Amino acid sequence: MKVRVLYFGPAADDSGVPRETLEAPAGSTVADSHELLERAHPALVRRRSHLRFAVNAEYADASRVLRDGDEVAVIPPVAGG
Repeated sequence: MKVRVLYFGPAADDSGVPRETLEAPAGSTVADSHELLERAHPALVRRRSHLRFAVNAEYADASRVLRDGDEVAVIPPVAGG
């Protein structure tokens, strides 16, 4: 399946691209996609514990199952109030 990935802030710097299409096996979760993204962009590993993910504009936990055509946002920590 294909999912669209959007990178924000330092995650975009680490990946070297603002967006891309990820091919993942059917039934992949957010955690699975994160692992695939780290393999493609090793610089993301250093932010592993700080990144959050959203699927189709809603925050999602690591167990969320992705579907073909989903949009996954990779979101770094946000400071401020």
